[in-house]
Order: sequence, then structure tokens, then C-alpha cells
Amino acid sequence: MNIVSCQGHFRQPDSFHSGQNQSRNLSIYNGFSVSATVVGRRIAAADCRRVAGFTLVELAIALLVIAILAAVALQKLWSFQAEAERTTLENTVGGLRSALGINVAGYIAKDDLRGIQVLVGSNPMDLLSESPKNYRGALDGEPAVEDGEWYFDRKRGELAYRVRNTDVFRGGSGLPAEARFAVKPVYEDRNRNGRFDAGDMFYGVRLEAVTPYRWVRD
Repeated sequence: MNIVSCQGHFRQPDSFHSGQNQSRNLSIYNGFSVSATVVGRRIAAADCRRVAGFTLVELAIALLVIAILAAVALQKLWSFQAEAERTTLENTVGGLRSALGINVAGYIAKDDLRGIQVLVGSNPMDLLSESPKNYRGALDGEPAVEDGEWYFDRKRGELAYRVRNTDVFRGGSGLPAEARFAVKPVYEDRNRNGRFDAGDMFYGVRLEAVTPYRWVRD
């Protein structure tokens, strides 16, 4: 415990220094005769306590203000983290779509329609010159991936991202919260059977979300 010292310096009356009797330097203080020096020391001590100390109410108010500021700061931090994750995911998807478009354009230049059809259900990460650092690769079964990681589900032919900030993520593939994407054909369903087959008019491919999702903001 730190002890706060407070010292007061008082000028003694001239009569005190002149050698006169100290009993003559008395004042009336709360009905009692006390010396001017004693009165000054008591007043200084009271002022010192008022400056150096906090009341319990003042301390409680200070702690409350600190707690409110800390809560606001944490909320802002979580918001920034969620926004950073959303931006990173969308940038990755945008890069994959660009790579897919370049690959399709190459097949078109060679008039290779069959080559474009082969891309359906493929792993779009294979089209990148360098995969993201948080990409785990092509996995089978129930993959043991961490939040914030990508992986390709071989069984379903889908690229999945395991969401970290699930509080602001809606939709996707359920629990665990994931955003899933697949390379799907763009075609005219001429036989109206709801799937792409030999009887349909094929136009190309695109990377799209398997299940719609969205990010919410506080």
C-alpha cells in the first residue's frame, strides 16, 4: 500500500519569532482556544485527504466506465475480425472464378467443348498457380479441418470453407458452418429433367455457391 504524504508549510506569526509568549498566539476554533499553528495543520491534513483519496462511489464509477469502454473495444475487434474473414473469403472465390474463366477461354480458343465439360465438379484450387496457405487439400470422408480453412470434398465434388466467425454467418451447409462451392455447368435444360445430360445445350461452366449464404453486420 502506497502512503501519500502531504506536508503543509506555515508562516509563524511575527510575534512568535519575536520571542513573545506563545500563549498570546491563540485563536478561537470551534469554541476552543488553539494556536494558529495547530489550526493550520488540521486544515492542511483535511485538504490532503480530499486530494489523495477516492470515495467508494468514485471508485465504482471509474470501474464502470472502464468496463464499458472494454466491452465496446472488444465488440469492435470482433466486428473487424469478421469483416476481414468475409473479405478474404470473397477475394479467394473471386480469384478462383477468374482462374476458371481463363481456363475456359483457353478451351474455347482451341474449340475444345469437351475440355470445358470435364471441368464440371473439378477442384478449382487446381487452377491456381499457388493455393492459399489455409488450404488443406483434397480430402475424403469427414475431414478434421480447423475453422478458417479450405478443403476440397472429393466425395461431393465441392470446395468448402470452414467459417470461423459463425455469429455473423447465415446459411451455408449447416453445422459445422461452411460455405461450399462447386464448378457447375451452364446449360439449357431441354428435356426438363433438372440435370445436365447429353440432351441439353451446353454453354460453359461457372463456380457458384452450393447453398446460399450471407454475412450479417451488427
